[in-house]
Amino acid sequence: MNTLYEFAQFNESIETVAPTFKVKLFQEAFDKSNNKTVLVKILNLDLEPNNIAKKKAVKWVANAYGVYEDEIETFSSMYGDLADGVHNFDGYMEGESGISLNQLLRILTLDCSRSDGDVFRLFEEMFNKMNSLEKKWFIRYWLRKPRNGFQNKNLVKAVSEYYNKDLKKMEVDIRALPIDEVISFYENNIEVPSTLGFGNFIKPMLAKALPKDKWPNNNYVVEYKYDGNRYQVHRKNDRVIIFNRKGKDATDQFPDIVQQILESNLPNEFIVDGEIYPIKEDGTPEKHQKLGTRVHSKDKMDAVQKCPVKFVIFDMLQMDGESFMDETLYNRLSKWDYNNGPFPTHRIWSENTDEMGVMGFYHSAIQDGFEGIIIKPTDALYQPGKRSKDWIKYKPPLIELDVVITGARYGDGKRANVFGSFDISVKHENEFIQIGSVGTGFSDTDLFRLTNELRKIIISSEKDTYLFLPRVVLEVTGDVVTRNEDGTYALRFPRCKRIRNDKPVADIDTYEDMIRRYA
Repeated sequence: MNTLYEFAQFNESIETVAPTFKVKLFQEAFDKSNNKTVLVKILNLDLEPNNIAKKKAVKWVANAYGVYEDEIETFSSMYGDLADGVHNFDGYMEGESGISLNQLLRILTLDCSRSDGDVFRLFEEMFNKMNSLEKKWFIRYWLRKPRNGFQNKNLVKAVSEYYNKDLKKMEVDIRALPIDEVISFYENNIEVPSTLGFGNFIKPMLAKALPKDKWPNNNYVVEYKYDGNRYQVHRKNDRVIIFNRKGKDATDQFPDIVQQILESNLPNEFIVDGEIYPIKEDGTPEKHQKLGTRVHSKDKMDAVQKCPVKFVIFDMLQMDGESFMDETLYNRLSKWDYNNGPFPTHRIWSENTDEMGVMGFYHSAIQDGFEGIIIKPTDALYQPGKRSKDWIKYKPPLIELDVVITGARYGDGKRANVFGSFDISVKHENEFIQIGSVGTGFSDTDLFRLTNELRKIIISSEKDTYLFLPRVVLEVTGDVVTRNEDGTYALRFPRCKRIRNDKPVADIDTYEDMIRRYA
């Protein structure tokens, strides 16, 4: 299995068969593959970054075909999902594209959040080469929803049997390293390293998302959840290696962090677990997507200027050749004075506060622009590669509000003749208070319909903004409710969930309820 076409045929063959046959068919394809590690990376969905949402995927596919989004959405609805919709939209177009697995991996890991056009053009070029079956399975993996029933446990079982490895031993191996790297060791008949050491990456421990009523009863620490990327940093004298979450060397992306480490008062030999996140000029958090500048830029020094970052250390795994992997979190945190170090994290201890204090800390994290908090029992051991209940992440609940449209602006490009951005408001006593603007979550049909409806109830216009009678209700979702400098509140990153023709304006959410529930 070396091409996208062979990959698509394989997925088609395993889609409806029993797990035993899935394993057998994989082993047959795996044996014939010249790109075993790449094949496994794709099947295992080890494919970050991507940042493609379904709506954006529909838009890109429609633009690649040169048709309206409604046509693609219609076929998607008719046949169940976007992948099957496109498969049928093409009319079973035959002929192999010749796209290799390496090329497939490249397009699957494109950062689709970028807006410079180059990413879409590459997508369009590759997409238009594919036949209908190739497009079907490309889209499923592009959206990270293969729906072929080939689970991770099937993959691990198949690989362990292929290399005649004990299943439990392989499960330990893939906790230490990504499965594609484990296969590289197996291919060369080399023992997989199981201990942490300089230059020897161990997969990070991960947190589970649990509600606050599941917080541990014993002592714990609470830390900010940073909106960045996880990194494991190794230092030995004047050598520094920065590994990303997948174990890839990312040192050249962060020359500024390397310099800060070498000039710091940290030990000459250590391994730490931490996070790098983008910041603005004033040091406050920047949007996570900005970090892609570091990953994709060819001019690393230019990227340093365009995307300043901050590094925080939240765990010491090894220092001066001594491993702390088998010690409790309390002991690991006692090995170094983090507060006086160069890369401190925001942290509080349960013994110094109560649940009310923890929630205050949580709200401080949100107010400071971070994602939420992580709660860690002080007696927890470090478990490489495991998503453990010992680490609990607590983020803002999904915000849902019924709002009314009070203003709008025309869109750009092919949406220049319809409203593309809408001011949304909630009730406050006898008036309406604007809490943000929404421009995502709408289909072309939605925008056409809204524009026609809103044009009938225009009150006035100010520059490029039209003001309306409060008649049209939307249900929107959002990230978090934030407090502005003037003391008012706003909904961050709103997205339209649906148009509420069934709901009267009198029943929309109030400003006071929004603050009480989400602020």
